[in-house]
Order: sequence, then C-alpha cells, then structure tokens
Amino acid sequence: MITRRELTQHSVYHEQYDSPLLQSILVSPDAHLIDTSYNELYKHDRTTTVVMVTGGNKKFVIKRYNTKNVWHIVRRSVRSTRAAVCWRLAHRFMDIGINTPPPVAMIEKRFGPLRGRSYYIAEHVNGVFFIDYLRDNNDADHIIGGIKRIFSIMRTHRVSHGDMKAANLLVSNKQVVLLDLDAAMEHKTEYGAARAYRRDRSRLLRNWDARSSLHQRLDKEIPNLVE
Repeated sequence: MITRRELTQHSVYHEQYDSPLLQSILVSPDAHLIDTSYNELYKHDRTTTVVMVTGGNKKFVIKRYNTKNVWHIVRRSVRSTRAAVCWRLAHRFMDIGINTPPPVAMIEKRFGPLRGRSYYIAEHVNGVFFIDYLRDNNDADHIIGGIKRIFSIMRTHRVSHGDMKAANLLVSNKQVVLLDLDAAMEHKTEYGAARAYRRDRSRLLRNWDARSSLHQRLDKEIPNLVE
C-alpha cells in the first residue's frame, strides 16, 4: 500500500493496481468524471457521482462524494471523509469473507489538516444483478445460500451493510458481491449490531412483494432476531 501526503491532497492506493490510468486518476480525478469519451456514467446526483473508466486492460469505478453546500463542506472538513470510511470498510468486509469490489485507491482533497472532496476507486467487477440472475438461471439454492452466509458473517463480526436493496447485490462467478458500502458500519455493542442486522434483513425483504415465493424463501432462510 502506497500513501502520498501533500498540502492539497492525501491519497492511498494498492501497488498492484498501479498503472497509467490510476496515476492519471490520482493526479486529476475530476477530469475522469467529465470525459465521456472513455467513461460510463453510472450515477450523478447531489450526493455522489459514479463512473466506470477504462484504460489499457484496467477498469475502475470512481465514486466522488459531492458537497451539498458551504455548511456541509465545513462540517465534513474535520471528520473522516466518506471515501476513507468506505476504504476502511471495504478492507474489513473482504478480511471477514464478504465479497465486495476490491478497493484500489482513496483520494482526499486537503487544505492542511482540513478535508474537502473525497474519491473512492474500486476495481470494476463484471456481474449480473441479483434479481436478473435469479430470473435467468436455475441455481437459486446456491445464490440464496450465499446471501444467508453474508448475513451470518455480518452478525458474527458485528458489521452491517445499511442499504440492502436489490441494486446493491451483484452475482459474479456465482458468488454474491455487495456493492455500495456508503452506509456500512462496524458496531461496538451487541445491541447496535442486532438492530442493524434486523434493518438489513428487513430492507432485503422489502425488495419483493411479501406474497412472492422469493420473499417467503428468504424470510425463512435468513434467521430473524427477536427484539
């Protein structure tokens, strides 16, 4: 892992991803967000801008955390950036055996000790969204087992995802991959971890009508916690 600390920018990246593309992103991440000649826009709103960029044999997803107003800039300037939190939790999830797109780099714009905009870069993962995969494939048992395993690991290690909507569940090489760790957390107490587990479980089930067979099966397979 390589760290660069400068007056106006702090960046960290994994050496195995070093490439002309990554170095270009580290120098000017915003340029890659607006150059539509080789990138693909996934999302752009007040909160985040997300693009997939390609260079050589590399594909990265860049997420920029946008600032909403002056007060938001001031408030975030003395706290850990969302990119730094996502960077840390992506490593944590991978360490405990939960698949998520491998973290590549993290960038924070700085003015001395004050933090500004931040950027999180991950490896692009080819896959099919969970709902589409189950519609077009016949190995539902394996994939549902993978989701059950994720919940078991999160419960054991007191972590939560925070946004278990179907769009954040990808199937790649017949493995479930969790996307978007912006709302993920580590919990210090058993009470907090159990409450977050129930929220994650409830959010997952809300993806489908309660009368659907998939909803009923997930409700049966994923253990519930009695409050």
